[in-house]
Amino acid sequence: MTRLAVLGSAAAVHTRRWAQALAERGFAVRVFSLEAPPAAAAGAVPVTRLPAAPLPGALRYPLAARPLAAALTAFDPALVDAHFVPNYGLLGALAGRRPLTVNCWGSDLLTARDPLRRARARWVLARADRVYVDAENLAAAARLRRGER
Repeated sequence: MTRLAVLGSAAAVHTRRWAQALAERGFAVRVFSLEAPPAAAAGAVPVTRLPAAPLPGALRYPLAARPLAAALTAFDPALVDAHFVPNYGLLGALAGRRPLTVNCWGSDLLTARDPLRRARARWVLARADRVYVDAENLAAAARLRRGER
């Protein structure tokens, strides 16, 4: 059975639904998250909790890259699928496991106005093997951040 690693907040219903839909299609799915799923969602798709230092997200996610890399080595997925560019996309890119897909949710690219956020998005998208979006304006923003036309 093909193993897929989903990087995303286990507290977010969107991440849990995405992982569940993949599992229902016959994949062995595991969510890797710094956030715990709600108690009511426990057991649907396995979740590996990553260490979450009590720091701002700009530091917390990069600090989890080494433990994520070790967990991904143990799980050995065929694909790493990261949700939301600035946190789990960054974490996935830092962990270095390939192939890496990044899913843009909208605000991660459309509201990234300050230079640091734009640079981080550009860095993450440049390391993704595929970038998934659900709207043309988001595709245009992703192409712009990747330096494409």
